[in-house]
Amino acid sequence: MQDSREKASVPEQEEGLHGTNDSGDWRPKKQDYHILGSLALVSLVVALDSTILITSLPAISRDLGGTATEAFWAATSYLLTYAVLQPVIASLSDVFGRRKSLFVSVLLFTTGSLIACLAKNFACLLAGRTIQGIGGGGVMVLVLVIATDVIPLRCLPKYQGIVQIAWAIGTMSGPLIGGVFAQLTTWRWVFYINFPICGIGLLLVLFTIPKGVLAGTAKGGAATIDFVGAAMLVASFTTFLVAITLGGTTFPWGTVHIILPLVIGILGIAATFVWELLGARAPILRPSLFLRRFSTVPYICAFIQGFLLMGTFYYFALYLNAVKRLTPILTGTALLAATVSLIPASIISGILVTKFGHLRLFIVIGWALTILATGLLSLCNRETATAEWIWFLIITGAGHGILVVGHVYAAQANVSSDDATNATAFCCFTRSIGFCAGVAIGGSIVQNILTVKLKDRGLSGSIATDAVSYAGRLRSLPADEPTTIVLMEVFSESFRVLALALTGIAGLGGVLSLMVPRYVSGFRASRHGEV
Repeated sequence: MQDSREKASVPEQEEGLHGTNDSGDWRPKKQDYHILGSLALVSLVVALDSTILITSLPAISRDLGGTATEAFWAATSYLLTYAVLQPVIASLSDVFGRRKSLFVSVLLFTTGSLIACLAKNFACLLAGRTIQGIGGGGVMVLVLVIATDVIPLRCLPKYQGIVQIAWAIGTMSGPLIGGVFAQLTTWRWVFYINFPICGIGLLLVLFTIPKGVLAGTAKGGAATIDFVGAAMLVASFTTFLVAITLGGTTFPWGTVHIILPLVIGILGIAATFVWELLGARAPILRPSLFLRRFSTVPYICAFIQGFLLMGTFYYFALYLNAVKRLTPILTGTALLAATVSLIPASIISGILVTKFGHLRLFIVIGWALTILATGLLSLCNRETATAEWIWFLIITGAGHGILVVGHVYAAQANVSSDDATNATAFCCFTRSIGFCAGVAIGGSIVQNILTVKLKDRGLSGSIATDAVSYAGRLRSLPADEPTTIVLMEVFSESFRVLALALTGIAGLGGVLSLMVPRYVSGFRASRHGEV
């Protein structure tokens, strides 16, 4: 992504994009608060859609007659395009301007919502979710980029927290809102709700976001955007995830139906990296982001954190639905326990990092809490008391609350102020790729373990293919029947295996966190470049 400050016109600078300097005495103006408020609103609605299907998937699957794989892809298709097109949209915003790019992104998100709410089959639903993802990814990366344009790096942890809190509220309230609609009205309301919010968001974008880069640079600038790399990444990553989600459930792992797309996907991802390093004129993987020692660590950690966040919440909801026999509303309410700690942890850590500059300490604490939380969740079974798993969720929220803001600041601390916008965009991109992988790979683990455990108990492995809607039907079966008990135990064991896998992955994130920069940008000079 090109540096917008190199292209900014004088009028743009007068409108308030006063940018990524390290001024320690900066104070937000009224216009800055208007901008942050607008960014917070559009961030909230996009974050809402990343989790609102968690509790409504069983109802959608029953109504549209879809398999568990199709149900999981209703989430994955959104998160995939949400992730992989972020660098392209960020680059387009350098060419066409932040405001215009954000407006189009919100418009695409609204269009996708319209298609999804009218869907009569899963093909139409997936098409709508894919378009939603393009718009949603554009919104999320531009929200962070615009905030970085407006707020000096030294002050980002404090003021960008406004936007991050909105994102957290949307993410954590999604399951409850989806559960309410699925249980009391129709699942289509999970998309209807977007229209009034997006309508307000479109107006706010027009009236609060500065005009940005002049459209006169569009023709020459667009030619330098790495569309080839983006297309290669979408195609190869999709092929890889399709193989992962179908393996062991729809087709055996050793068949050509799985091996061929798996190999093509892996080779495609490798070819994408080669293209980025050797062929792209303006690569998604900008070399300037990786000049310092351990500069890749914040991006890897952001990917892992995104993987853990979605992998945990999507499939803990399935555990609550199938094993604890909670209704969609109660499942969504239960997941709010994580919000109790996630939002305060995000706010407090942002304020403390701004005040004292100690970045690594807070990120290590965040990873320690996340490792502890995923380990505790692996202990959940049919007999686990409500008070226990609620505390597990509270710890989960605290860890992710610190990490969701910490990794962005770590990425910014590894680059010059001129590259801060690029670092922000790429960190958002890697975390979003983690979101997508967490849902897809997590679903594959759950389905494969379900298949094995069901066959071990003498039951049909086909239940795993219909796991999402079957989890909802379990509530209608007598709780004391032997078959019901066995099914609940099998669902519990499948989540336990997933939680153990997530704990191991969290451990890797914890080790890597020891290599992030010690101080936030703005403290580096006083610390003699210490990292």
